[in-house]
Amino acid sequence: MKLKRWAKNDKSLDEVQKLLSMEGLSGTALTSHKNYKYLKQYLYNRQGEELKHMVFQDLSTFEVWKKLGLDTLSKNPTVILKDTEKYNLYKRYVNYFDKDYSLTPSDHKLKFDGSIAEKTAKVEIWAEKRVSVEHVKEMLGLRKLGLKQLERDPDYPFYVMYLKKTGKLYRLDPTFA
Repeated sequence: MKLKRWAKNDKSLDEVQKLLSMEGLSGTALTSHKNYKYLKQYLYNRQGEELKHMVFQDLSTFEVWKKLGLDTLSKNPTVILKDTEKYNLYKRYVNYFDKDYSLTPSDHKLKFDGSIAEKTAKVEIWAEKRVSVEHVKEMLGLRKLGLKQLERDPDYPFYVMYLKKTGKLYRLDPTFA
């Protein structure tokens, strides 16, 4: 479709509005235009292209978290992160990064940085998407650790959180409470 091609070819918003016969429109005139849904789809596609570019730059999920301002937003108790556009962009990035890492792991150097809020968000995204236990261990840097090392690792609680959220904890270790 043209919208995806325009996004890939980096057409400007002004060019796209002109192509959609929406040049110079704003406010209600813009949002009520018959082509507004296409403009929104173009913007979504454009953001996707920008996120993919960040994946190819090998930005860590925490770098993107900070770039989107989620590190400061997560400290505001009145803001529910999941309801923000920035969180949804972050979620898309995590999914793009995971997919690209699964296909070409040699293209990425995993970074195990991140705040508690960012790692918790990532665990929730993984749990919602039902990614494999092995993938979660890989992303948290836990894959090659023995049980004793695993339990001492600072990212182990996030692994346990994932197992609990997906109902896999009991199946793996029925004695773990």
